[in-house]
Amino acid sequence: MNAAPAPDKLLAEAAGWMARLHDAPQDEASLQALSSWIACSPAHAQAWARAERVLGAFGQVPEPMRVQALQGLAKPDRRRLAARLLCLTAAAPVIYLAWRANQADVESGVGQTRQTTLADGSALTLDTGTRVDIRYTDTQRLLLLRAGRIFVATAADSSMPGRPFLIQTPVGTVQAIGTQFTVSLEEGAAQVNVYEGAVAVRPNDGSSSQIIRTGRQARFDAATVSPDTALHELAPAWKAGVLTADNLRLSEWTRALARYRPGIMRCASDVADLRVYGSFSLRDTDASLALLARTLPVRVALRTRYWVEIQGRDA
Repeated sequence: MNAAPAPDKLLAEAAGWMARLHDAPQDEASLQALSSWIACSPAHAQAWARAERVLGAFGQVPEPMRVQALQGLAKPDRRRLAARLLCLTAAAPVIYLAWRANQADVESGVGQTRQTTLADGSALTLDTGTRVDIRYTDTQRLLLLRAGRIFVATAADSSMPGRPFLIQTPVGTVQAIGTQFTVSLEEGAAQVNVYEGAVAVRPNDGSSSQIIRTGRQARFDAATVSPDTALHELAPAWKAGVLTADNLRLSEWTRALARYRPGIMRCASDVADLRVYGSFSLRDTDASLALLARTLPVRVALRTRYWVEIQGRDA
């Protein structure tokens, strides 16, 4: 009778499977082989569960840290995968605690929204995965948006003279003009949506600001502000825990919902251009995935607890 594989050997194999999934999450042959490997014995299942806990442990850590950690498993040197996995298991709480030590003044976790009232009476709502520093002084009311998306409803300033209300992003500054608006960070850019009043947007490298008024939206980077376009909602749906889709590409819908769910969520390329319509819960992403599968010719493949893939029904 063959001896059971040593735990460190199984851990190395589990790390190898995790790396393969990270590299090619749509490889059906690998996914079927992984299922067979997990079913070999309880020890195999336990090793895979430990590998999954590594991914789950990073659910509360900012996305760039999670991606960097997972990429460490995808290195071609498979001989050291067990050590990497063990290090990541140990490092997860350390990285999380280090991040917490340098946390923003207010922040929200994955899938969480948070509301707070600022010292001047202005209302601030944080979307999922958002980090904000608050810098109120005698001369200005300043919010530093470090990650994510916020909704602001400004209040009149009781100080005399009134202090400007500013949102500083990595690419520029948004100044409120008695208003309700959102600011969201994107890769190398930011987006502002104005629901009431107006804002002035000034890119870091720009020479002048641009006014965005009620019912309009604009994207800006460090150099320019795009022409503003019409908003198609009266209030940000995410504040109510809803993702609205009106002729939205499935790949874009997937990216939007993935921000509210720990782990990895992907859309297969052959269904990426399907169009999505309707309202979906951001507070119950499992229900949203089930609703999607009922309304489109797709199926939701739960490869693991933290790996979800949306595929065509015939895949």
